[in-house]
Amino acid sequence: MKNLNIRKYCMIGLGNVSGVTKLLSEISETEVAYVSGSGLVIATFSSAMHLAEIETLLNDEEKSYIIFEMTPGFFSANIKDKKFQNTLFGGPIDNTQHHQNIIDTLEGLKDIKIEFKKIDDLDEFEDLIGFIPKSGIPKVEEPDPDMDDILDRISEVGYEKLTKREKELLEKYSQGK
Repeated sequence: MKNLNIRKYCMIGLGNVSGVTKLLSEISETEVAYVSGSGLVIATFSSAMHLAEIETLLNDEEKSYIIFEMTPGFFSANIKDKKFQNTLFGGPIDNTQHHQNIIDTLEGLKDIKIEFKKIDDLDEFEDLIGFIPKSGIPKVEEPDPDMDDILDRISEVGYEKLTKREKELLEKYSQGK
């Protein structure tokens, strides 16, 4: 079964880089890809460890580093030396599809309509959620509508469809209280 908690990381080690690739190999779920030179190593790897856990290991070994999670759509790299690009990232990084997926998702969300309905009837509440809590219907404190709100409701649904509270407030407002 594939571990869904595997994250891809990129680490840049500076200064004393001896043992860094060995350490990363111990925590990586895949082979560590790296390029190195005098006092520098750039490595990519996959691990189930969180960033803070990896930081602790590197700090315990007194390493200088820059490390980040390679989250699709939030990083990019274009190394002119294609050998390095291929070694570290498996080739060019193209975020086009990832960004299009985000745009498509956002476009789909803008058409979603959410309606809230006040429920005063226990049977209607049970039909909606499948059970009635022991405490009954949860009460939500709503501010009293003002006169304009009540008049708007009358024009929308008619006086007969006003709630008992709205009719009481309308009476109160009409008496100037």
